[in-house]
Amino acid sequence: MEDIRLATSKFFSQNPEEKASAFSEFSLMEHFSVGKVSRTVFDHYLLWKMPEPFDNLELFNQLDSDGDGLLSFDDFLVYSYLSKTRPTCAECKVLVKFVFYTCFQCFTDAKRCSYDLCAKCYLQKKNAAADHQQQQPHRPAGLAKNDVIGPTGFVDNYAIVELLRVPPKPLPVITTMAAAVVTGGVVSGLTSNTIHDFT
Repeated sequence: MEDIRLATSKFFSQNPEEKASAFSEFSLMEHFSVGKVSRTVFDHYLLWKMPEPFDNLELFNQLDSDGDGLLSFDDFLVYSYLSKTRPTCAECKVLVKFVFYTCFQCFTDAKRCSYDLCAKCYLQKKNAAADHQQQQPHRPAGLAKNDVIGPTGFVDNYAIVELLRVPPKPLPVITTMAAAVVTGGVVSGLTSNTIHDFT
């Protein structure tokens, strides 16, 4: 969580209006205890913000930097940063802090909401919905039928950054094939210029 705390500090130092907004929300909860928020109050806040319940004990304990069972404003800023920059798992509803998997087609289609899964749900195959297993590759206008523009199925948040680079970073054929195997996709349109020499 230390890296997330550092990112939080940088984010709010560059976005004072966001920090003021977070302070207003914290102040609404704070009236129950001076300068700190209890887990019960934080639970009620989360129910108000995210109507679908989830067990937030692990999240609360990770946010509670000094382990006193209460959240300070700095602890709440970490939650606020996470809620603005991280997805909620579509299956278990947990706020994902680190690695998550997203349906590439939903992510790249402006007409759809993203469909994100935490690593645990992804590995437990909770993403078996036919809608996300049978996706055809998303193809922007002007691309040929056999152009590979991304994997079908799910990719992790780090891979998606590489896939969306402009200009795109060429993926080695091994990576492309591995993505296809992992996601159940089909590798098509491979040409000699997509094969890289690793020697």
